[in-house]
Amino acid sequence: MPRRLPLRDLDPRDVIALLVLVAALSATVYHLTADLAPRNEANALTFVRSNASLENYQRLRQEWRSRVGANGAAHLVSEAVADGRPAGREHLRRTVATHSAIWLALVNVALLAGLGRRALVIVWGVFAAVVFGYAPGLVSRIYPWDLPALFWFALALVLWHRGRWRWLVAAIAVGMLFKETVVVLLVALALRDEPWRRRWRLLAVAAGLTVAVKLAADLTVANPATLVTATTRPPDGGALRLWDNLHLLGSMSFAHPAWLNAGTLVALLILPGRERWLTTLRAVAAVFLVATFLFGVVSEYRIWFELAPLAVYALARRYVWDGTDAVAGSSVAGP
Repeated sequence: MPRRLPLRDLDPRDVIALLVLVAALSATVYHLTADLAPRNEANALTFVRSNASLENYQRLRQEWRSRVGANGAAHLVSEAVADGRPAGREHLRRTVATHSAIWLALVNVALLAGLGRRALVIVWGVFAAVVFGYAPGLVSRIYPWDLPALFWFALALVLWHRGRWRWLVAAIAVGMLFKETVVVLLVALALRDEPWRRRWRLLAVAAGLTVAVKLAADLTVANPATLVTATTRPPDGGALRLWDNLHLLGSMSFAHPAWLNAGTLVALLILPGRERWLTTLRAVAAVFLVATFLFGVVSEYRIWFELAPLAVYALARRYVWDGTDAVAGSSVAGP
């Protein structure tokens, strides 16, 4: 695996051009999410009010409490954009928009730094998924962990592609503080192309770290549930989420789950080929999909953002990349 980051081999003018692109995409999402912020009371609860005191924080649903990294980041942004007046609609808009723009920028910088020019396709694909997930009229909710979770999956993709396994373990462990869905990335460690003893030894370390981090977060915020905080029914005690989600599959509309992440998820699942790298990405997506059908609401498209970089990577590697690294001239690495 090449150790040198592809971005370091670019002409300075190339770097400036890519940074302009990163800034422009973040600016677009800034305006999109600023408009979305006041449309649902839960947005104000998670971004602003829950961080006002520990008592308020502990009123959050148990699924949300242990996401202390994302909630803490939202609190820092909220404090930074405050203008000394009581928190209101405009403060909420600036908090949500600034938080979202920063995290999308971090996503794109991670992809470009780790994959070089070849990441450009992934950057645009991820942007399409985010715009679809936050489309006006389609959704009204936006939460502090949506784009941070996307960042940790994008970073994990880069580390997986470059074979940085120990760094991947660290990324999964830290990512647990932002959203527990990163645990599905353990599948990528289990399927890497190495002798089984080395694979399972590192997998055991990674699993132990993720459990320890999740347990520490739950205990710190006095979560009523520990480790497994996801629920199979909504807070009002309605029907199992699984049945509601399966029912949605039978709907016929332009908001159908088939269009998740702007269609890239379904494309990943039906791509031809049995290469190890593609099988690994599909396996991660499959575990994520099953968990979301059990514990989530599939029509909340933002909860699928994490899979966007993996799906677009697969599409780019299958149809766009020519088998050589456009920056360093080496063959496409990847597991």
